[in-house]
This record gives sequence, C-alpha cells and structure tokens, in this order.
Amino acid sequence: MNKTIKPQNPALHGLSYSILLLVFTLLCLRKKPYNYHRCNLWLTISHFAVLWSLMLSSIFWISDYRSVLLWISIEYAGWAILLICGFFFQWRYCPSLLFSEKSLDISLFFRFSLGNSASEKTLIMDIVKKRNELKKEIKNYKEKQAP
Repeated sequence: MNKTIKPQNPALHGLSYSILLLVFTLLCLRKKPYNYHRCNLWLTISHFAVLWSLMLSSIFWISDYRSVLLWISIEYAGWAILLICGFFFQWRYCPSLLFSEKSLDISLFFRFSLGNSASEKTLIMDIVKKRNELKKEIKNYKEKQAP
C-alpha cells in the first residue's frame, strides 16, 4: 500500500490504514489475545492511542491548518485522557492476579537442627502451624479473587 496508493492519493492511503487498524483493534477486542485482563486492556488502549494519532493527523492534513503547537497539544491531551481512563479501568475492573506465596521462616529449621528433643516437638508443631496458616491465607486469597 505504501508504494501503490500513497504516491497517488495520500488521503486514501491514510484512510485505508486507519480502517485496517480499526478492524485489527476490534478483532483484538473480540478475541482477547492475552489470558490476562490487564494486558488486553493496555493493548486496546495502545491501539486507540494510535487511532487517535491517525485521526488527528488526518484531520490536520485535510484541513490545511498547520499550527504544530495546536496539533501537539491536542495529541498529548488525547493521550493523557486515554492513560487516565486506562488507569481507572485497570484500578476498577482488572484486579492484580500476581501474588507471591510467603516463604517459611527458616529460623525454625535451624532451631530444629540445633535444639534438644523437648524443643523439637514444639518446633515441629510450630512448623505445622505455620504451614496451615499459609494454606489458609492462600485459600482466603483465592476465594476473594473468585467471582
């Protein structure tokens, strides 16, 4: 398209490129290529940022209004609105699914290996208790995340 349409009719080239990108964006919205909502959200926002730039460039190219300062300010304002909306939607509708499990306290293992037999029993009970607490925390977290 760049070698065939652009030299003859730049407006048609820009319009066809915009339509192709819009179709690609709509397909990405429908198919959701990533298995993580935040990635899909930011992919869509980046596509809309490119579409915003294309639309704004086309409008300024067709209108013969050549104020670069106005064009840049409108461009950045649109990007800022997209970023603010993106962070709002991420905060509101896309919870963080990345969490790390708490590690066991290894000091218990050292006390176990260096301690006497009376403290070994309490140490084993402490380890089992810690493990059960961690399992409960993970279970509670998963229950909170489930819809």
